[in-house]
Amino acid sequence: MHLPCTYPEHGRFRDRHRFSHNHTSFGAMPQITAAGQTFSCPIGANLRRSLLDNNIDLHNGGSKLINCRGLGTCGTCAVQLQGEASPPNWREQQRLGFPPHRRDASTAKGLRLACQTQVLGDITVTKFEGFWGQADTIRWSPQQGPGELA
Repeated sequence: MHLPCTYPEHGRFRDRHRFSHNHTSFGAMPQITAAGQTFSCPIGANLRRSLLDNNIDLHNGGSKLINCRGLGTCGTCAVQLQGEASPPNWREQQRLGFPPHRRDASTAKGLRLACQTQVLGDITVTKFEGFWGQADTIRWSPQQGPGELA
């Protein structure tokens, strides 16, 4: 069964997006596990908005104030994802191709821009240190929030 996407952040593209409900039972909402929390969101929800709405600190240091607010141009919302999410769009691919995100390193680590990612099924999210979330040190993991990592 296919339903049109009704999530407001898809704007003018919402009529072209169709999300299959085959991966979950009808009416079930995907689960996001991040920073020691698990919560639900609508299918097709914007990952950045969902994390921020659930008080998960997505930006590191000064990037809390200096970021593109979801336009996909700064790269400060880079996170590692596992699970069902939309494929990377052209804006995300371009941004992850520039330093400090290198396409080969970012792809190997599985980095995605939360602001350009729609949640299609259950996912887990990991955030790394660094202004752009590009460092190798984990800031928070799906099971542990900031300050809980040993």
